[in-house]
Formats: sequence, structure tokens, C-alpha cells
Amino acid sequence: MELIAKYWAPLWATITTIAMVIMALLAKTYAKRESVDTLHSEIKRLDQRLDDLPSERELHRLQLEISELRGAILALNSELPQVRRLADLLLENELKERS
Repeated sequence: MELIAKYWAPLWATITTIAMVIMALLAKTYAKRESVDTLHSEIKRLDQRLDDLPSERELHRLQLEISELRGAILALNSELPQVRRLADLLLENELKERS
């Protein structure tokens, strides 16, 4: 018991130093809870954004509809000169009647 009383201060300093070294090594090795919570919330947010994105099937259907629209527009493009010609004739006729 006298041995412990005599060397109490150096013994306690050694124990606390070893504990601090262990804590420092653990802090370097493992992530802090705040960091893990932050990453967890970011992952949840990204998962929500991914859930809102269209599926592969929906994108394919959209591509097909765009292709159909492209075809319809090309078909209308070939008829536009005829419509323009008719509109010009109607305008010319209207202007002649007013004169």
C-alpha cells in the first residue's frame, strides 16, 4: 500500500497518458458520430432524388413518343408550303376585295 501511495502521481500520469494515446488513435481510426449522421442524411436525400427520377421503361416510352412527334413534324413540314400558298391566295383575294 505504501508503494501505491509513494508512486501514485507518476502512475496516474502514465495511465492517463496511455488512455489519451488510445483515444487519439481511436479518433484517427473511426469516424465521429456527427460525420456518420451527416453522411446518412445525405444518402437519404440522394435516395429520395433517385426515387423521383424516371425509370428506364418510362425513358424508353418517352423516346418512342419523341420519335413519333418527329415523324409527325416532318409530315407537316411537307404540307406547309401548300398551306402558305393557300394563305397567300386568301390574303391576296381579301386585299383585292377591299380595294
